[in-house]
Amino acid sequence: MFVWAGKGILGDIANIGLQLFVMVLFLFYLLVEGDHLARMLRKASPLRREQENAIFSRFKAVSQAVLLGAWVQVWQLALFTGIGLWIAGITPFLWGAVAAIASLIPVVGLSLIMIPSLIYLVATGSINMAIFLLLYWLLVIGSVDNFIRPLFMRGKARMYVVWVFVSILGGVLMFGPWGFCTGRSP
Repeated sequence: MFVWAGKGILGDIANIGLQLFVMVLFLFYLLVEGDHLARMLRKASPLRREQENAIFSRFKAVSQAVLLGAWVQVWQLALFTGIGLWIAGITPFLWGAVAAIASLIPVVGLSLIMIPSLIYLVATGSINMAIFLLLYWLLVIGSVDNFIRPLFMRGKARMYVVWVFVSILGGVLMFGPWGFCTGRSP
């Protein structure tokens, strides 16, 4: 029973690692050969030049909005995590900076900071602060992330927040945990 569960978990970790590797490789070649790819797409396209320009400019605006949303998310999560840790009595600057990096990891991001912090608070006898930090994590940090990112994405791409929300939700439903990243991409 446990051996089978372990193989499943290791297989899932290997699958995520492979997907991450392919995504980074694809991104690298897209950045390196992006201009060439755009020229090839324009040659193969049956659309008029104005239509192609409209599509490319819209793609660029949405891509910039996604990157701006991710950038804002990193800093807002670092700030709010640092504030929560400071109130709980844990060094906010170091762990806020680590939270900025951890927030880039889909699904488990802030858990890598918050769960050890909660365990530390319980182990040192600060049960009230552990309860506070848990509620702060679930209610404040989670809410801020779900409201601020769509607003920044909407502003740059001139999209309604509901469409940003639907695309994020659709990515999660279609692709699972990795869809949270994929759903935010154009």
